[in-house]
Amino acid sequence: MIHPPILLSSAYLPPISYVARFFESENIILDKYEFFSKQTIRNRCYIVAANGILPLIIPVTGKSKQRTAMQEVCISNDIQWQKIHWKSIESAYRNSPFFEYYEDHFHEFYDRKYELLFDFNLQILTKIKKILKLETPFTFSNTYHLVHPDLKLVDFRNHSDFDRKNISSVFTNFPYQQVFANRNAFLPDLSIIDLLSNTGPHAKAYIENLNIAKQSF
Repeated sequence: MIHPPILLSSAYLPPISYVARFFESENIILDKYEFFSKQTIRNRCYIVAANGILPLIIPVTGKSKQRTAMQEVCISNDIQWQKIHWKSIESAYRNSPFFEYYEDHFHEFYDRKYELLFDFNLQILTKIKKILKLETPFTFSNTYHLVHPDLKLVDFRNHSDFDRKNISSVFTNFPYQQVFANRNAFLPDLSIIDLLSNTGPHAKAYIENLNIAKQSF
């Protein structure tokens, strides 16, 4: 069966629902020319902390407004956001079963400065794909895509699945053991780093089974 190309936005440590799209096509296109949208997965992710869900937000410079193409959005390094994010990730997952196996893979992204948000996200997305042993390469848009119904392309750039207000029930029906489970009920569709830290090498099978289950919804 030939699956059409999937068009995705850039994303920072994306939710499981986003990474699941990597498994659905042999052609994943990241849109470099779409306009940046605030309060989205483009510059924020969600992990679980002792008191519940914790958003981690990459600050962008003032000139990176709504009408700025993703490839031109600049990270604001005036504050030590990388140090803050990594400390939060460590605190959240230090006691999880598999964090130590992935710690070095992700820590490197918080040790050096990045200027462009798209470049930073791309490095992390590429690492995630490598950890999950997915061979499909990313390709990139060479212009902004206005997706026409006749165009054989599936547009997930602003899909409701990636909005925490619209999480599919299939995620709730596929719980896995999380840190702080004694304090919080299962929190579905968090950042992929949550799944990796808690399930380790079983993360790939989890996503594959999740995709199979979604077909029946």
